[in-house]
Amino acid sequence: EGLRLSRVVRDRAEGERGLITRANEAHEEVEIAVENLTGKTWPLHLLDRVPVSEQSDLRITWQAVPPPGETDVEDRRGVLGWRFDLAAGERRVIKLATRLNWPEGKVLR
Repeated sequence: EGLRLSRVVRDRAEGERGLITRANEAHEEVEIAVENLTGKTWPLHLLDRVPVSEQSDLRITWQAVPPPGETDVEDRRGVLGWRFDLAAGERRVIKLATRLNWPEGKVLR
């Protein structure tokens, strides 16, 4: 009851870009916040995920602030992990942005 976690999608968009060559693009920005409302420090292992590509034409990039200490946690592709101690009354925020690009005419599955 003393630890609160929220994951809020701050921005999500999909559209086309380019003048001569056209490509489709989608991006998402999320904010993950964890807050300790107790009077003691808690060790946390926070997990989140990013999409992974199974199509050669699909390019996926992501950026996290702060960067995760672990990627592909327990051999699960796209799973990111942060380990930290959360002191009493402390709040931590992780910002995660993901961008997907694929050529026009291709179907994203």
